Amino acid sequence: MLGAYSPKFLLAMRPFRAAATAAVLLILAACGSEPTKAQTGTLVFHADASCLSGTVELTVDDVVKGAYAMHPGSTVQSFTVSAGNHTAEAQMTDGSGFWPEVHFIVDADQTYTLSMQC
Repeated sequence: MLGAYSPKFLLAMRPFRAAATAAVLLILAACGSEPTKAQTGTLVFHADASCLSGTVELTVDDVVKGAYAMHPGSTVQSFTVSAGNHTAEAQMTDGSGFWPEVHFIVDADQTYTLSMQC
């Protein structure tokens, strides 16, 4: 295929070919230099004012996160989660109450508050 082009044409195109190659290399270097940050949001468990104080076990996406102190009208605990669909549930460690599983979406860089009604 190179035989179809004159030597003058090939010599004239050399600077453009080098510039195009340099541009492609710069684009590839720019794309690979910064790792993509994972999109996350915050999930907040909040006890409403009618709740009694106690210890509640919190579960997010079928993983028990731990037992936390719960006080009326206050935040029980918050977690950083990936952006997207999630599930959560809670139960009092003494068996006196539970909150069934709920499904929700946490948007990137946003906070989703799960209000625990008593």
